[in-house]
Amino acid sequence: MEKPNSSLTEVAFSNEVVSHTNVEVNSIYDVASLKTIPRIDPSQYLSFDMMPGPTSVRFCAKLWSIIPLTQNQEQSIKDTLGADYLYGYLNWYNNIPLFKRMARDYGAVVRIQGPFGGDFVVMLLMDDAINLTQTDGPYPIRSCLHSLQQFRLKNKQYQHAGPFLNCGSEWKKMRTLIEETLHNIVPHQGTIVRNACKEFVQRIAHIRNRRDEVPLTFESEIYKWSLECMWGLFFNKRCGFLKTGGLSESSEPAGILSATTGVIAAIRRCEFGVLVWKLVGTPNWKNLVKHADLLDSAIKKNVCKAQESLRQMKQNEKGVTPENASFLEMLLLKEGVSPESVLTTLLEMIIIGVNSLTHAVSFLLYHLSCNPNVQRKLYKEISTEQDLNKMQFMKVCINESLRLKQPIPLLNRVLTNNTVIRNYYVPKGTTIVITPQLYGIKQEYFENALRFKPDRWLHDEMKLNGYPLSSLPYGLGGRACFARSLVEMQLSSLMSEIIRKYRVEYHYGEINSTNTMLAAPNRSLRFTFIDRE
Repeated sequence: MEKPNSSLTEVAFSNEVVSHTNVEVNSIYDVASLKTIPRIDPSQYLSFDMMPGPTSVRFCAKLWSIIPLTQNQEQSIKDTLGADYLYGYLNWYNNIPLFKRMARDYGAVVRIQGPFGGDFVVMLLMDDAINLTQTDGPYPIRSCLHSLQQFRLKNKQYQHAGPFLNCGSEWKKMRTLIEETLHNIVPHQGTIVRNACKEFVQRIAHIRNRRDEVPLTFESEIYKWSLECMWGLFFNKRCGFLKTGGLSESSEPAGILSATTGVIAAIRRCEFGVLVWKLVGTPNWKNLVKHADLLDSAIKKNVCKAQESLRQMKQNEKGVTPENASFLEMLLLKEGVSPESVLTTLLEMIIIGVNSLTHAVSFLLYHLSCNPNVQRKLYKEISTEQDLNKMQFMKVCINESLRLKQPIPLLNRVLTNNTVIRNYYVPKGTTIVITPQLYGIKQEYFENALRFKPDRWLHDEMKLNGYPLSSLPYGLGGRACFARSLVEMQLSSLMSEIIRKYRVEYHYGEINSTNTMLAAPNRSLRFTFIDRE
């Protein structure tokens, strides 16, 4: 696969650098890898200050640096208006055109210098991101969802953050335990997931109008299905989110649904722009705490029940196996795992997992409805094959939909060592912004990149520098999603039930993703579900 050509602006910048440094142009842009080099000699590489980026922001940063402040004052302002604020800007506005403009104006890597302190580097080529994450080291650091981290710190019951936010040896230990437990549990989740999918199909029939169109609130129905699947995985029981007649507002499932959607909405608002909630309790911050506490209470109740169930099994000398135990019970049995750490893990996995699963289902339905030929081909496969593991076209439809609309479109890493990136010396502690949503729609990596073409995945596995491109939506390096097999099983199960019973259509304007950390469709999912004869 050919690497993309440098933009004219990038070449012009290269010539300017050569005229001042006598460094060859090829040595700047044709670095083979991004390996961390022990005891890097900065004099051998281009200074970090020479990395291209918006000059107006750098001017503000220099002006700010001469203002006399106490250390506490300076830190407070950095926390609220520093580089995290700029990262919030990238995360919440229409960032794909912004990234394309950055690539045109500055090249493959762009330094954003926070006007009130802090730096981050935006990587606009997948090659660089793959190389960086392959040299992460054993404990890669990720910095994101500051509001959820703050909620953790202000609650004494939480020993540490969960697998999404934590880092270091504790993160590695918990991630390994979760992966092992999922590996044992997932093969036994088929019945629970299938039942949830059948109920979802029945729910669609109940909420359609006379034109077979679902209501504007259909995304909420997908949230219910996602929660039912997650609840079944964690607690090995049904919760009743998908009752055909709907949920009573006073019921426990309705409360859990409200808490889950509420905390996700609050996190989105808290992570936007100026992080004022770090200084004062804003309404969005209070909503986050309120809904997170409600969700926490529901999970804690199940943790207590699981502990009691394990005690009874022990008294009855009944062995605990993946066939008769839940994910929660299996995790509680792991050595060195406390109920508090399990609580934080489940809360985090529900927030991230439910949103990601809902986003994936929403856009898979959208892409299939907009491509009837693909939908017919998928229906033919579903009609003749009962084994989900053998549905190859189903798998490539999922790959293609996730490529175009990724649930987590931005990633980041905090450098743990001084690193060389495209011949620039980048100091440790710098945040690197990785843009997988941009990579997924770049012509350099995918022919007709903006088209939904599942067939592209049916041939030899597509790779870049040895990295399988089908893994891109699941993250990069050591912090990639550990539940990929579970997600694919859940999506395949749901789509097989829906497409077997309905022909899906969509007759309104284009639906796009918000491209935020917790991404969502930007308009209502007004699908039409027509019964098949």
